[in-house]
Amino acid sequence: MQTHMTLEVYIAGDKEYGKNIVENLKKALDESNTTADIKLINVLDLPEQALENNIYATPTLRKIFPEPVVKVLADASKIANALILVTNVSD
Repeated sequence: MQTHMTLEVYIAGDKEYGKNIVENLKKALDESNTTADIKLINVLDLPEQALENNIYATPTLRKIFPEPVVKVLADASKIANALILVTNVSD
């Protein structure tokens, strides 16, 4: 059975770096038979959204759905590890 998630990736400024994170994340999702809606958020453009969600460092991967909400600080090369962390957390 395929799992579906909603994810946010928070970055600060470097859009190319953010695109690399999303690409690496999509590869990790494919390997784990998981689909996701992924939103890339630049905290320099949307600081209020980062503050509302208690994001104080970047890059941060935030899983919104399914609950519980989980946040992990991880760079592009470690995003697969971050994905494992957010998918293995339960209530």
